[in-house]
Amino acid sequence: MDIIKKKIEEVRRRLRLLILLDELVIGLLLSLIGICLYMSMDKFAHWLWQPWQVIGVLVILGILMGLLLFIRRTVTSFDAAICMDERMQLKERITTALEFAGQSDKSPLIPKLVEDAVRHVEKIESRNVLPLRPPKYIQYLAGLVILAIILGFVPYYHAEQRLEQIAILKTLKQEGRKLEELGKKMNAEAQGQNMKDLKGVAKRLEEVGKALQQPKLDEKEALAKLTKLAEELRKSQEKMPTQKGMQESLKNWAKANNGKLGKLGDSLKEGKMEAAQAQLQALKKKIDKGDMSKEDMKQMAKELKKIQGGLKESQLKGLEKSIGDMAKAMEAGNIKDAKAAAELSQKELEELAKSFQESEKMAKAIDAAESSKKEINGYCPICKGPCQHKGVG
Repeated sequence: MDIIKKKIEEVRRRLRLLILLDELVIGLLLSLIGICLYMSMDKFAHWLWQPWQVIGVLVILGILMGLLLFIRRTVTSFDAAICMDERMQLKERITTALEFAGQSDKSPLIPKLVEDAVRHVEKIESRNVLPLRPPKYIQYLAGLVILAIILGFVPYYHAEQRLEQIAILKTLKQEGRKLEELGKKMNAEAQGQNMKDLKGVAKRLEEVGKALQQPKLDEKEALAKLTKLAEELRKSQEKMPTQKGMQESLKNWAKANNGKLGKLGDSLKEGKMEAAQAQLQALKKKIDKGDMSKEDMKQMAKELKKIQGGLKESQLKGLEKSIGDMAKAMEAGNIKDAKAAAELSQKELEELAKSFQESEKMAKAIDAAESSKKEINGYCPICKGPCQHKGVG
């Protein structure tokens, strides 16, 4: 009986192989129908995806569908035995032996039936029972492959317009990727330095960047989104104090009053925020230790008043007030108030330094949005507009 089971298992495996090939052909047949339909429609309307991408996806889906159909098909030992009986004309010897296996004690005829089946099955090979054959529907599959190849050589309708569309979509995708990457980079910087305004900028850059990569977005919609983004960023930037504004305000005051601003004022005027913070920290330590005489404090008060005057035309009202309060306290010799004002001024400078960085990064974001607009418009830096020197309109 063991040899019967062995032969049945060989036939069962071979039967499963043939079924697998049939189901894979069916899956590929369906995918090729989809490929031919796509290639036909693609001649008249451009899709975002390249033909090779669609073909690859559909072929993979076809293979997966074939495997799914195969998995749903179960082949039992009894199915293999029936196949052997039918194909080798064994008159149900194998199925009978399989059915009565292990029941020899019930009838003296059962062992004889099994012996007869063993005698017939010994010389049977699975390849003789189920010789390899072309899968079902293979001829249709071959026909669709030929049709797909022919469609590949059929020219596109309005080929020039199609090429232009492809170029635009490619540019949109590239620029969208750039903006998205810049947004992610800025978001990481904002998280690390706790810059709330920059987080919002990073989020908008990522949103617009992802939108530019969407298949349904056209050139006009992309330009509208970029224009809106640039306007939003400019409005946000206008509300923020700028280092340039602070420097200009101090320079204008010094020029108008023919006065020197002192070390701290010069550092602020030149935009050296780290040096200004260090100088303010050193001043605070001197006040703490009582190392400053009344004359020193009065002299420092004069310098601070100059800085306060220079900051009046800027947007830095918080720093202007804290510097003014420190000047008043030092002029009056009030160490406690001078120390408190110095601490507040130091905090103001720290916040300003962070705000200036945010403003600079926001300017980069605006430049990136404007640069993307120029790229989408076919901007050429040589022609200062749509490219003409290469004959590209």
